[in-house]
Amino acid sequence: MCGRFTLKSPGRITFDRVDRSNLPPLFPRYNIAPSQRVLAIVLRASEREAAFLQWGLIPSWSKDGKRFINARSETIEDKPSFSESFQRRRCLIPADGFYEWQRSGKIAQPYFFHMRDESPFAFAGIWDEWQGNGKLIVSCAIITTTANELLASVHSYMH
Repeated sequence: MCGRFTLKSPGRITFDRVDRSNLPPLFPRYNIAPSQRVLAIVLRASEREAAFLQWGLIPSWSKDGKRFINARSETIEDKPSFSESFQRRRCLIPADGFYEWQRSGKIAQPYFFHMRDESPFAFAGIWDEWQGNGKLIVSCAIITTTANELLASVHSYMH
């Protein structure tokens, strides 16, 4: 499951038919981690919008603010933490690489995956808005699935 990713070349992202008027300047990021703000393309009021969301979905109904960085595609429709967001608030999360760790006992070996030409791609995601402690947090999670042949030897899930 995704725990870190990169957006080294944000200038290569095309924003066709996406409102980015409220988007601050984008800078290269080499180690994007959970709890950080991530670039996402969301649909609001029938308009695609580029925005920064906090990575770690907090469902709107959560009382304690528990966060989920990933959501498994196989159970996303059934899990209360994800089902409403999956039906109503999907997003794309641009990236150009990601890390997966292969565990062997207590040792974890990181592997970096990217497109051969290093072009950007997008993770499927879900998002929600949560209010607590007097503030609004707009957060997201990356959708994962069973690993393909390329990743299966490193990790059982991929995005």
